[in-house]
Amino acid sequence: MKNNHLVTGATGFVGSAIVIEILQKTNDNVVCLVRQKKGNSAQARLLQTLHNIVDLYKLPHTLHKDIDTRCVAVEGDLIEDLSAVEKNINSPMKYFWHSAASLDYEERFAEQIHNINVDGTRKALGLAKSLKAEYFNHVSTAYVSGRNTGDIEEKLTEIEIPSNAYEASKIIGEKLVHNCTDIKTRIFRPTIVVGHSETLGVLTFSGLYGFARRLVQFNGIMNRVKEGFLDEQRIKMVVDANIPINFIPVDMVAKEVVEIGLSDTSLPFFHLSNPNVLTAREAVDAVFESVGVTPPEYVDDESEFSDVDKKFNDKVEFYSSYLRGFKQFSRENSLHVLGERDLGNFAINKSGLLQYVNWYLDSLKSERAVRIPVMR
Repeated sequence: MKNNHLVTGATGFVGSAIVIEILQKTNDNVVCLVRQKKGNSAQARLLQTLHNIVDLYKLPHTLHKDIDTRCVAVEGDLIEDLSAVEKNINSPMKYFWHSAASLDYEERFAEQIHNINVDGTRKALGLAKSLKAEYFNHVSTAYVSGRNTGDIEEKLTEIEIPSNAYEASKIIGEKLVHNCTDIKTRIFRPTIVVGHSETLGVLTFSGLYGFARRLVQFNGIMNRVKEGFLDEQRIKMVVDANIPINFIPVDMVAKEVVEIGLSDTSLPFFHLSNPNVLTAREAVDAVFESVGVTPPEYVDDESEFSDVDKKFNDKVEFYSSYLRGFKQFSRENSLHVLGERDLGNFAINKSGLLQYVNWYLDSLKSERAVRIPVMR
């Protein structure tokens, strides 16, 4: 018997991977809540995204047929009234997968972030109840831990000070889901999500890629002052150089989300973290090397910063918060459902991270080549 699934955020990085994983793991039909955008219908946006990642991740070509025959988009926006959406979806909808989120983090976007990540989650829960969903699978982030350090357990977060507006919104969103008693809920907390483990392909460029982009921009600015400026004057950063930094490929996230989400577990929280970690020094050095800049000098105090150091560190302030403070994410609940397994194919060492960043930088060059034709 076929079940029905509803997915929000299906045109996003993690959400699209979840849809593809559902298609591969089941024979079910998938309904996706999608916004119309830039003249493209919701259905056109959905199909374009899903077909794109099948090619980007070099997945089986049979998935193209599955996408066309088993996926349908329903137009809707989580920051708007969803009452009309309910009429366009047949219930019951056994599984509801909530992946839609704002990844912005700056305080100036706090209201927008709250609208999507908090009010949007509240509306998603309401829609799930109306559609008689049995399971509500919610994608959050491991960094609801905020400035907490040490062993981070798979339980409701109790912190006073999040690192940014994004974390604050995800903490509130989790509480809404956890306090919902009408549906069986699971909350998934991936660490820093990067591209596909085999092809390195990535759909959107936040996290690791945002840090690399800021460094590329800053290096360009300084090269206009003097070519090779950042090699002669190494940037200083306050980083806990030996703490673990946890990167997880998007296909590992999707596999674990869907396997746990399809199970009958009553456990509420799951860290989706990579048992294979790098140190902060290895991660930052890899990004600098990929960009072609001498790795930074790690210092203990900002009082050692020059004016150039201050400008760069201001540009990467958001990312710097993830490079300080030891965090070890428990996978006890995840392993209870998934069991012990060899995750070596998802391991990321320093040379592997170099490849992820190089893939992104090559895509940036290609994009610029298309936008800025070479003048002859």
